Amino acid sequence: MKLPSLLASLGLVGCLAAMPASAAIIDYTGYQYDDSSNVVAGDTLEWLRWDATLDLSINEALGIFAADGWRLALHDEVAGLYQDFGFGIALDANENTEQEVTLASNPTAEDDAANAFIELMGQTIFNGGFPFSPLDPFSGSMALYGNDTDSDGFYAFTGVNDDFADLFTGYNAGTVFKSSDNYAFTADVGVNTLGVALVRDASASVPLSGTALLFGAGVLGAAAARRR
Repeated sequence: MKLPSLLASLGLVGCLAAMPASAAIIDYTGYQYDDSSNVVAGDTLEWLRWDATLDLSINEALGIFAADGWRLALHDEVAGLYQDFGFGIALDANENTEQEVTLASNPTAEDDAANAFIELMGQTIFNGGFPFSPLDPFSGSMALYGNDTDSDGFYAFTGVNDDFADLFTGYNAGTVFKSSDNYAFTADVGVNTLGVALVRDASASVPLSGTALLFGAGVLGAAAARRR
């Protein structure tokens, strides 16, 4: 399914999925997440989980987390992240183009890389209701990112979607994609299915500030309230 039709069918409305209930460490291709925090550690960079900034604008996210060394992820950093996961996408630096790569090729095989990415970075969108199948629902991890290299004040978003099934089109393969910045998301716009891709140097790792911890508690509370 192409990116514009995917966004239209979802109406940019999703549900926040529950975070893992038990303390555990997830490790995939050199990226490690301890679910007692919202930090995914790589070799040289740490990534704040994308669901930790769900529905925040870029400026709101930086206002909460910048004091702890977090900044907006650049194009090359997201491209490197996708390369490390073996997604087979050479992320286009042109902010005015859209890009999508299909991951899986048959309905009986789950894409382990996509599932691991979503588990590590956090689920920002989930839909198991009509027309999606509850046995193979739509889920993904998506975030605003980038450099605004064309200086138009707009930012693109990117993400990974797991394979899914719906009643109209049947099996749909998982995808990795980037949008153009033509959706006019400024640094002051938050979207309820998008996080904000924040990174910091691994050597700059510091404990989360009180503001960030309180916000994280709020995210968990909101998730619990939505599950009820």
